Amino acid sequence: MPSSELVARLPRSPPVRQILGALTAGGTVPRDSWEAAFPRIVTELGVGVPVTLPVAPGDGAYAIGAPPVWIDRDHHAWVLVEAAAGQRAAAAGCRARSLALPRPDELAGAVAQGLAAGLAIDLPMWTEGIALDVSNQRSALIVDPIAGTPRRADLADRHAVVCVQR
Repeated sequence: MPSSELVARLPRSPPVRQILGALTAGGTVPRDSWEAAFPRIVTELGVGVPVTLPVAPGDGAYAIGAPPVWIDRDHHAWVLVEAAAGQRAAAAGCRARSLALPRPDELAGAVAQGLAAGLAIDLPMWTEGIALDVSNQRSALIVDPIAGTPRRADLADRHAVVCVQR
């Protein structure tokens, strides 16, 4: 992203504006400050999902708390947030990270591209939205990680929480 675009986006986020305020006056930000704030900047401005790289090249050890991230062919970032949760908690967990639960069709498409294998998911995954069936019972859709097909599930069931940044 060009610096001019970054500066133009600063008014949208007071926390980021506070961190990078020197840019608006044509100044610079120290590299260590930029690196420390980068995950928050990326999330707050909605320009990506921070990915934690291995602690040392080739050692396979990742920083604690780094969620697995998978990128699809359309450059959408998919994040495994939780192994199992109810649908309402799933939606809240995605919103808390400035992400969203995926639509059933986009999740099925991502599964066809290899999402489940890429994030090592073996449980069905929640999709956005809640519906009422003919008996006035609330339910939501989940997508099977192998077949990529949606089906209804009770909101209290526990399934994988995968969020998307569109």
